[in-house]
Amino acid sequence: MRRAFRKAGSIPSVPLLPTRPTVRLMAPRVVVPGVPFEVTVQLEAKKQVEIEWCDLEARGRAIHGESITPVMLPLGARLSARRVLDVGTTTFPCRLTLPVTAPRSCVAVGAGTRIAYEVIVRASIPWWPDAMGHFALQVGSAATGPVAGEARVGVSRREGPKAGQPYAEISVGSDVVEVGGVIDGNAALRDLGFSSSAHVSLRAYETRPGGNPSHVAAWTIPLQRNEAGTAWFAFRVPADLTPSLKAGSFELSYWLSVEGHSMGGARVSASVPIVIVDRGRASQKQRLVAPHVGDARLEELFVAVGEAEGASVEPGPTLVVRRGEAQARVTRELAKTGTRLSVSATYPSLSLDLHVHEPALAVLARRGRGAARRAGLSPRCVVTSRDDVQGAELVARIAPHLTRAASIDVSDTALRFVVPTPANDKASIARVVRDVRAMLDRLIEPAPMPSAIAGSTAAWVELARDLAGELSTGDASITAVTSEAEIEITTTFDAGGAASGTLVRVSPEREMRVERPLTIDRALPEALAVGAEARALLERLARFGRVDVDERTIRVTLDAPLGPVQPTSRARETVETSLRLAASLRASAGPFR
Repeated sequence: MRRAFRKAGSIPSVPLLPTRPTVRLMAPRVVVPGVPFEVTVQLEAKKQVEIEWCDLEARGRAIHGESITPVMLPLGARLSARRVLDVGTTTFPCRLTLPVTAPRSCVAVGAGTRIAYEVIVRASIPWWPDAMGHFALQVGSAATGPVAGEARVGVSRREGPKAGQPYAEISVGSDVVEVGGVIDGNAALRDLGFSSSAHVSLRAYETRPGGNPSHVAAWTIPLQRNEAGTAWFAFRVPADLTPSLKAGSFELSYWLSVEGHSMGGARVSASVPIVIVDRGRASQKQRLVAPHVGDARLEELFVAVGEAEGASVEPGPTLVVRRGEAQARVTRELAKTGTRLSVSATYPSLSLDLHVHEPALAVLARRGRGAARRAGLSPRCVVTSRDDVQGAELVARIAPHLTRAASIDVSDTALRFVVPTPANDKASIARVVRDVRAMLDRLIEPAPMPSAIAGSTAAWVELARDLAGELSTGDASITAVTSEAEIEITTTFDAGGAASGTLVRVSPEREMRVERPLTIDRALPEALAVGAEARALLERLARFGRVDVDERTIRVTLDAPLGPVQPTSRARETVETSLRLAASLRASAGPFR
């Protein structure tokens, strides 16, 4: 009877009491965030059964005690609409992609947090409990390139050791290590006394949003030191350790520490951060060896370099290089990224209004970058000076000796930069000392002349020699002292930094008999009552420029810098005429008595 009433195309009959199908899932052993992967859902029915739909959901959670926090938004897919499952296995393929920010699966480190992913498959059966399956999904690290490491040095006190107080240093060849790999390191302990113990520990910390790092686990090896208190060590990272990771709800980080204890209860430690990656993720093909730490060896190293390179050694230790009136100091300092060499120097003024600096952040202004780039300095270096051409020439002189430098800061009288090197071997320190010496040699050379009169250097040198004076080429000025007067010839500059004029100033040893200051601009007043000789001399000076006279000084302002247009012979003639005028005014009669 039942078959007689069935309509064509209607759903076949199913058993009165349905039997839930068995749910199975086939998935890759490990999936990678950001990379699509295939999963297959299998529903195995022992009897024919009707389902309303079949859905799949993938989710990930960070679990800490009773606290559960999602690490990504759930991924869902509708595998099937309403249908009847025949007896046997029905297969539903599905393609998923986890977000690239999804953290890897991990077991809890110590008392820390674990991250777990699961796939939930649910088939809805009308008027009957659903068929469900929960399946674990193993998620690896996101696909990225190899991670490069660098040497690091950690100290217990940034300002360095103090006499009689415990002190520790630790160094590693690379701060990146694979699970199951070895951390090569060196440690030094001092002032703990003979009866003391020491060990090296790898410590795991968890940091939750808004909280402080919490220590969750540690692995320790003893440290056997020599008579100088130093020791090499090789720390093997457990092969099943969870790599460093940063999830939305917590961060897992590692630090390597050396710790020493004395019998009297004194304790000292030093640490460096370590990044642990999956096997095959570290970029070094060869094992990097840790630099040596320890003050005694460092002092011996600096002394050896000083003897070989002709530099003196001061406590610190500090290498001092002297070239003429210039002096540079090379010392070792600790930065966030490890130990480096710091160089500071002073020298006679360049008189260029020069400033070369390499800021921590990119500078928006473009001015000055071209000179640094052409000289081969860092693209972040900015060069400013009174005369751009003049400043660029000076920078080009010293740039070949700053190829290893960073954080560059140069002015007219001083410079400072750092060299990112652990400074634990003679060769690297010696290279820096040689660079510094060569740079000082260029800095004590005469600075470039202003660009407007750059071709007149020889004439300025001859003028300074004739006056027995001292020439400053950077600002094109001469100072001389004779038995008769003090003489200054100074180049003046306009607002744009270009050489625009010359000031000749003569200050006689004896005061001149001038009742009131006198200013003459090109022509002498007819009513000016002076002697014939003084009038002739004033008329001669007025042809060169404006003349200012008071009882102590004669100033002549020339309207062009001394060079091709205004020859230096004009300055020589101005000085000679001013000296004669000073002698005449001391002996003249009339209103200037």
